[in-house]
Amino acid sequence: MLTCTTGTGVCATCYGRSMATGKLVDIGEAVGIVAAQSIGEPGTQLTMRTFHQGGVGEDITGGLPRVQELFEARVPAR
Repeated sequence: MLTCTTGTGVCATCYGRSMATGKLVDIGEAVGIVAAQSIGEPGTQLTMRTFHQGGVGEDITGGLPRVQELFEARVPAR
């Protein structure tokens, strides 16, 4: 739960550190876009993998457990 008291957006302290640099994000950084890309990219990769394996006979839901792990921020079960 966010407890940020800024009027608009999220402050650098509440957002945390950049995954790329390990430093606090700068004011005005497009953190929403970064988050959207982080969520969307695994889905895109899963889709591409499904198309490249066409005709192999694998169930299209084969990568669904990993997508659920990502959305729920769980450690992969190996």
